[in-house]
Amino acid sequence: ADVVVVRGGTGGVDVEGLVARLNPTAAVVGASPSAAWLFGAARFSLARGEGWPIGPLAADGTAAGDGDGDSNDGEFASVVFRCARAPLHPARLHAALRRAADGGLVRLRGVVWLATRADVEGVASLAGAGFTLSAGAPWWAAIDEAAWPAGLRDELAPRWREPHGDRRTELVCVGLRADAEAAAAALDSCVLGPEELVGGPEALDDPFAAGV
Repeated sequence: ADVVVVRGGTGGVDVEGLVARLNPTAAVVGASPSAAWLFGAARFSLARGEGWPIGPLAADGTAAGDGDGDSNDGEFASVVFRCARAPLHPARLHAALRRAADGGLVRLRGVVWLATRADVEGVASLAGAGFTLSAGAPWWAAIDEAAWPAGLRDELAPRWREPHGDRRTELVCVGLRADAEAAAAALDSCVLGPEELVGGPEALDDPFAAGV
């Protein structure tokens, strides 16, 4: 929302600071604002809400270091996890996200390359304790290049990695610095190793099978 009503801190947490970190354009007001003021306030803008710090991959297709997409605003921080070298194990990802939701991570958003859904983006979103992973658009690598729009090859070049093409995972983790970094480390543990890729996706347990 572009207008957030705040009651005050809880357990020592700076609520206004958290709101500012999640939505820098939001107007923060007290618990008893004027109704006229609220109804006259600006509405939410999806274009502004999509300004998350997801930048290009590092040269080796792994997560870029601090300062390339990561940000720190006092107590709260956003940490970007990126990986294009291999897909994520669905069962390990499911467990890692449940732990993150139960911990201090307050927001996660981005795209996932799931081993059991190699041709379609997984669109991930976590807000508080609620997590969703839904099917997005096909990866361009899964589409015959003859059907690509003109100029797409050049547009994809910065994130294209052979032999997987544009398949990748890019997730922004927002929370207290330690929680965001822990979430990124947990995501790294979800990447499939070479020996796991040999058995094929049908050998993997997939808790997301019904939704992606």
